[in-house]
Amino acid sequence: MLAYYQQIGRAGRQLDEAYAIMLIGAEDDKIQEYFINTAFPNEKELTNVLIAIEEEDKIKKNDICKKVNLRVKKIEQCLKFLEILNVIAKEGSFYYRTANRWNINIVEKEKITQEKDKNIRNGIINGNCIILSAVHPEERFFVYNAMDRNKYIYAASEYALVVSSDYQKGGTWSGAIENYKKDWSKILVRKDADIPIGNQKLLEMDGIIPIEDLPNNFSIEQYVSSFKSKIKKIQTQQMKLF
Repeated sequence: MLAYYQQIGRAGRQLDEAYAIMLIGAEDDKIQEYFINTAFPNEKELTNVLIAIEEEDKIKKNDICKKVNLRVKKIEQCLKFLEILNVIAKEGSFYYRTANRWNINIVEKEKITQEKDKNIRNGIINGNCIILSAVHPEERFFVYNAMDRNKYIYAASEYALVVSSDYQKGGTWSGAIENYKKDWSKILVRKDADIPIGNQKLLEMDGIIPIEDLPNNFSIEQYVSSFKSKIKKIQTQQMKLF
C-alpha cells in the first residue's frame, strides 16, 4: 500500500492525467502475516534467552548473543519482554535473573501494551504529550491517514522547523506549504551555504524565519526562547483544519 501511494503521487505530478495500476498477489498477505507473527518473540526464543541469563550471575547483551543463536534485534525483543515481566532485571550493562517465577502462559502482548500506555499516560499528566487523532485508535495503518495527521501537528505547534526540503515534492514541502497557507504556526527554515532548493524557495516567502549556521548541539527550545520575545505574540483563535 505504501509503494502504491508513492507511485500514484509520482505518476500524477505535474501532469493533467495519469493512471496507476495496483497488482495484488498472494505474497502480499504472507508478507503482512510474517510481520505480525514476528512482532513478538515466541516461547522458544524467550526460553533460550532466559536460560543464557540463568547460567550466569550476570551477563551482558553481547555475551547473550554469543550463546543464543538469534539475531541481535530478536534478542533485544526478548530482553525487553522479560524485563517488563520482571523475570530479569538490568543493572548498568548487565542482565540478571530475578526471583520472580516465570510461566510462559503469562507472556501476552497486552502486558507490553499496558506498559506503553502507562508511559503515554505519564507523558500526558506531566504535560509532555498530547494525543490527537482524526481516526479511530484501532484503525488499520494507511499512509494517507499518517500524512493527514501533519495538519494537527502543525496546528498544535507554536513553531515548525524545516531542516531540509525538496522543491514542490515530498512530505516536508507539502506540510510546510499547507502550514504557510493556513498560518497555523510560525515556520523556521534552515539557511546556510549548502541547503536544498526547497529551503531556498521557502526562505523567499514572506514571514519565514531563517535559522543560519545550525550548531551540532542545536536546541530548538533555546533558539526559540532567544527571539520569542521579539516576535509578535500569536493570537489564540479557533481555526479550521479542512
